[in-house]
Amino acid sequence: MGAFPAAAAAALAATAAVTASVLLCAAPAGAQESGTLKSAAPGRLPVGGTLHPYFDTNNRDYQAAAAREFNAITTTAYMASGPWKIEDEAINTAPHKEMVKWAAEQGMRVHGHVLVYPYINQRLGWYQSSALNGRREAVLKKYVDTMASASPNGVAVWDVVNEVMGSSENIARGTNVDGWGLRTDFVEYRDIPDYVEKAFRWAKDKVGAGTELIINDFSIEEVNAKSTALLRYVEHLRRRGVPIDGVGFQTHLDATGKGPNCKSMQENFARFAAAGLSLYVTELDVRTKITTNPADRPSAAQLRDQADVYATVARLVVGQPAFQMLLLWEFADKRSWLHPTTDPSVGLPVGTYTFPTPYTGGDPGEKVVAKPAVEAMRTALRGDGRSPCSEAGSTQGGGGGGSSAPPSGSSVRIVSAWSPASGVLTRNSATGGGCGSPTSVGVSSGAGAPRWVLEAASGGQRLRSACPGSPLYLGRLGERVGGRWEQSSSVFLSALESRAENQQWTTAPCAGGGVSLTCQWGPSTCVLTRVGTQTGSGAFTPSDGVTLQSRNPAWDSQCWTIG
Repeated sequence: MGAFPAAAAAALAATAAVTASVLLCAAPAGAQESGTLKSAAPGRLPVGGTLHPYFDTNNRDYQAAAAREFNAITTTAYMASGPWKIEDEAINTAPHKEMVKWAAEQGMRVHGHVLVYPYINQRLGWYQSSALNGRREAVLKKYVDTMASASPNGVAVWDVVNEVMGSSENIARGTNVDGWGLRTDFVEYRDIPDYVEKAFRWAKDKVGAGTELIINDFSIEEVNAKSTALLRYVEHLRRRGVPIDGVGFQTHLDATGKGPNCKSMQENFARFAAAGLSLYVTELDVRTKITTNPADRPSAAQLRDQADVYATVARLVVGQPAFQMLLLWEFADKRSWLHPTTDPSVGLPVGTYTFPTPYTGGDPGEKVVAKPAVEAMRTALRGDGRSPCSEAGSTQGGGGGGSSAPPSGSSVRIVSAWSPASGVLTRNSATGGGCGSPTSVGVSSGAGAPRWVLEAASGGQRLRSACPGSPLYLGRLGERVGGRWEQSSSVFLSALESRAENQQWTTAPCAGGGVSLTCQWGPSTCVLTRVGTQTGSGAFTPSDGVTLQSRNPAWDSQCWTIG
């Protein structure tokens, strides 16, 4: 996240030579107009959106909207996409400096994104080449030094490194991560194992005295394995004297279910604040209607759900004094990286539209128009006296389980309707319903089989194993194929990944009693099914395995009692 469409990168050569100062629009008179987001926010809390000085520059209406609504901006400077396309050429800092200058003229604070971004650096052929082995540290330092010193007193906060932590699942498994949770599959890590620490020290030597330096990442908003590992790593860096001031929470959220888990977010932000860190929401957007047709717009109800999530985040930020900025990633739909999607890593097919920002429009010559989310944010920023996680008007990661399922928080047994005596869903059938295997799932006849705990999720409920030890959740297993994740028919247990649809389950009544259980990552083929073994006569007898299949209302093997 924090990336831009790859197609935009292809247009950089045509736009990089344009003088940014010609294209930058001045703010209208009365820079603190009533009714704007910046006027609604507390004085301590700048509010802003993202502008891209190395591409998407000829868009006066979009930039005028930023000047009208915000008193902060994120300005992007990816090494791979504009500043340094060819090693032998000078690093181009002109667009960055022009944007910082323009922001200062508007009285806006600047968030710089980003000095070291290994995921996007993969697009830079010369930088990835083995010919650079042994010289990569010097090259990376040159970029950090150059960009950090380009406007030393004009940037309030820099993302020094972005998206360097592994997923919660990989951290729990120890896959492609080191002991701190850092991803080990990036060339930066392979060539410079301590590159994160060095990047902060390099940046500190070049930025102005008042500039804060932060680490930025996604899926760290709630309490989970990834956010826990990040907090531990940041505290380790600070003990070593690394000049890291805070953490950026990207905050890419989804309103298509019941929203994020507000209480988990509140608890998570509190523990980072208690560590003495500055906090930033850096890339807020909220997916609403998901479609392949951009003319298929969200309903009024869907826009209200989206507005509720935006308002919840605003209340959380206002209520936590450690937050220094609230920043949107893009701020109008047609400028968003999720409208349409261009990178399958976001978990949606390329070409999917999600209407994720608080404003419509955004194309050159097109006005930027507020959605209900804008007024909801204004109300929350002004302080409406409501608790961020109150049931009315805020999201708590609620159920979606249907009337046939117990409420969230329940401790339950899950039993197959097909031969229930031997059909208790358990962590490991091979141990007779015990807790012996860390990830295997099956059914057994064990009367003392460990139970499951229902937990609220944005797209339904999660099923957490009640076995002792680190919490593990039932989910659909993915397989890495050709650089992307493909859905399999297997289920497994893994650590919590708060945004992962493969760990979110919904229920639907079965005609003969019980409910079906369907995960939200490819739900058409993700119905929990007890495996059967075919006999010589062609009949099926129940086995101790479970799998994921398409829904067949005639199969008792897809029906479960929960209680």
